Formats: sequence, C-alpha cells, structure tokens
Amino acid sequence: MKGRALFVLLMVGACAAIVAIGLTVLSNWLFRGQAGISGDQVARLVILVFVIGMTPLGLMWARSRKRREE
Repeated sequence: MKGRALFVLLMVGACAAIVAIGLTVLSNWLFRGQAGISGDQVARLVILVFVIGMTPLGLMWARSRKRREE
C-alpha cells in the first residue's frame, strides 16, 4: 500500500510540475511577450510542487502513526 501511494503522489507531483511550468510559459508569453522560462523558475516550480504534493503523504503518515499508538 505504501509503495502504491508513493508512486501515485510522485506521478501527481510530476504532472503538477509539468502543468505549472506550462502555465508559467503561457503567462510569460501572454503578459511579457516571451515564451520562455529560466532554469531558476523551473527549479522553484518543481520544488514548490513537490513540497505541496508531499504534504498529503506526511498527513497520511502522521495519521497512521497516531492510529498505531492507540
């Protein structure tokens, strides 16, 4: 079960990072006239999306530890 949940969260995080990068490129093209993105922006988006994506995993882990102690 844990392996499957990790895989699902990894895939959701990867898809969310791709969507975030795509939306950033689109907004740069619409509002700045450039259809590009810097390496710093890519790194920040990937880190941010994976941190937000791993939050549910942390909550599941904390909840499972609480149930084991009871």
